[in-house]
Amino acid sequence: MVLIMKVFLVHDYRKAFYSRVSNNRGLCSLSLFALVDAFKALNYEVESLGFSEIANKDIKNSVVLYTSSEDQYSVYKNYIESIILDVSGSVKLIPSFEFLKAHHNKVGMELLRNRLLPEQKTIFDTGFFGCVEELDEHKFIGGWPKVFKVSFGAGSNSVALAYDKFQLLKIAKRLTRTFFWPEFIYELIARIRRKNYIYRSLHRNSFIVQNFIPDLDGDYKVLVYGKKYYILKRFNRPNDFRASGSGLFEFDISNKAELNLVLDYARECFFKLKTPLLSLDIAISNGKPYLIEFQAVSFGTLTAEKSKHSYEYVENKWHRISESCDLELVFVRAIDDFLNQELGI
Repeated sequence: MVLIMKVFLVHDYRKAFYSRVSNNRGLCSLSLFALVDAFKALNYEVESLGFSEIANKDIKNSVVLYTSSEDQYSVYKNYIESIILDVSGSVKLIPSFEFLKAHHNKVGMELLRNRLLPEQKTIFDTGFFGCVEELDEHKFIGGWPKVFKVSFGAGSNSVALAYDKFQLLKIAKRLTRTFFWPEFIYELIARIRRKNYIYRSLHRNSFIVQNFIPDLDGDYKVLVYGKKYYILKRFNRPNDFRASGSGLFEFDISNKAELNLVLDYARECFFKLKTPLLSLDIAISNGKPYLIEFQAVSFGTLTAEKSKHSYEYVENKWHRISESCDLELVFVRAIDDFLNQELGI
């Protein structure tokens, strides 16, 4: 095996790399300088550069760590995907391309979860739709309500609960509208003037529909950086089924039985997903854990930055470690552990 020692940190056009909540009024990025220093301290050769640079650079037999983007309509993210897909066959890519495709893409994330965590597939019974017309033709089997989620974007503004098919279609039409004036006018004229015209959809923002897990008072956010686990409980908004964006947090988890159950399940997900950095949204219902959502690149870091402790699994039990999170150092150590395990470096 050829040892892979050169590390490339690939940032975006603003020189942003992953995210950092404490810097959210500025660049909202990890410090590239601190990351480079941490890798050098572990005897890695490391270089930071932009996506446009690696497109024309010989980076074979290296480790490529890259960021993602949350821009509207995924315009710059599509560019990132093209670059990363091109280099994926000749480098050690962290995370793998499939996790980039699933970043803030709920269709991609659910499809990936169905494949890597098949035991969750029957629980959520997720339906995938590219437009409202596909939803209109779909015949749902099973009970209501259903959870509706627009594929692209983060947060809870594009998540809703529907109690029947009529309400679901109404929600979908409101949240998936692709309303561009030239297209709208063209489509309107075509529908009037063309006989037997089969119209194009004006609601093409893809989305998913899945089973609703009832009686949840919130969920758990778990950030995994290699051996370190950071956790908080998020309570639902008042009179709402959504916990994301509520701002109602519990860092010192009072329910110790649930705490261990969530940590055990997060560790199980970590080994199945096989990537060094993870953000997991986990819910507990009737004593069973459910993975609501996950991300493996450029996720929010509040859970780690605001925590006064982390958890590590040592000698078959969880140990709570009182410490503040040095995010760049924790990041680099997680990558180092992963490379040592995966590549024998």
